Amino acid sequence: MNCTQHCKCLNAGECRRNDGVCRCKPGWTGTQCTELCPEGYYGDHCMTPCECENDNFMCHAAQGCVCKHGFGGKHCEESNLLPRTSEVMERGTGYGVIVAVIMITIIVFTIFTLVVFYYRRRVTNLQTEMAHVQYTADPNGYGQGKL
Repeated sequence: MNCTQHCKCLNAGECRRNDGVCRCKPGWTGTQCTELCPEGYYGDHCMTPCECENDNFMCHAAQGCVCKHGFGGKHCEESNLLPRTSEVMERGTGYGVIVAVIMITIIVFTIFTLVVFYYRRRVTNLQTEMAHVQYTADPNGYGQGKL
């Protein structure tokens, strides 16, 4: 092939200089590297079959068996979507304790404030009553040395 034609390979495929045939990257196939490997195959020229260990894997066209979204670990046995139950329990317990302490503090403060207001009002009422009793008991002032 003379160098007057442009390479028509897609998806990072490279043209061979002597005949213009596309050399596709792993995971791609077709005359212009426009097709993904068929399901169950991967790699160079899509010739390697995927033989994944379990259902938590998927066959990636270029890399082969990889963990499905939400799974991790060497054998894709660890779920990444939901935190572990023990972690949820620990976090939930911590927040529950904090909320309980705040609520108890508010209740104790409210009770203390009500008791203070109650005793202030009671003292004020007793002072008013004492003044009234003293005035009623000695209306003419005889208790002050007058006879």
